[in-house]
Amino acid sequence: MKRIVVLILILLAAAAFADQPWSANVHAADVGDSINEGESCIASDGDYIYCVCNWAERLTHTGLTYGRSTDGGATWTSGVWKDTSVGISPHTDPFIMVDDSHYVHLYCQFSASVLRHYLSTDYGVTWSDTANVSEESLPNGMVDKPWGVMRGNNIYVSWQQPIPIQDGII
Repeated sequence: MKRIVVLILILLAAAAFADQPWSANVHAADVGDSINEGESCIASDGDYIYCVCNWAERLTHTGLTYGRSTDGGATWTSGVWKDTSVGISPHTDPFIMVDDSHYVHLYCQFSASVLRHYLSTDYGVTWSDTANVSEESLPNGMVDKPWGVMRGNNIYVSWQQPIPIQDGII
């Protein structure tokens, strides 16, 4: 019995002083304002890690904060990401994914009316606007809470369609 107690004490001491399976928190991106309704998403590809979050009030200060790490999360570059060509200010509900070709796909909802896809072929350094994903021909063009998943180079995207005629997930 004495040996079991000693063994338990040794194991408890070893566990107490062992490294935790996670690292300390690291500041990944600067918001530049307060976060309210801050939906966020994170994706990784080898040592590259990408994060995106919308920030602030929907109708006053809007945009996305985008963070990128090339060293497994030890250091980050960040900035505010905004597409002014859409003509809709609120940038909400973003999500980000990486495909098997190492291309980064960023999706952003604009004021619950348009879901757009942006593509980076250079590890998230530059972005090109590729297409609207939501069907603008639907009544009110409503889209909310989009999400997606990658399988190989295939992209699957869903969103909530908050229209009485088309209620549900698309």
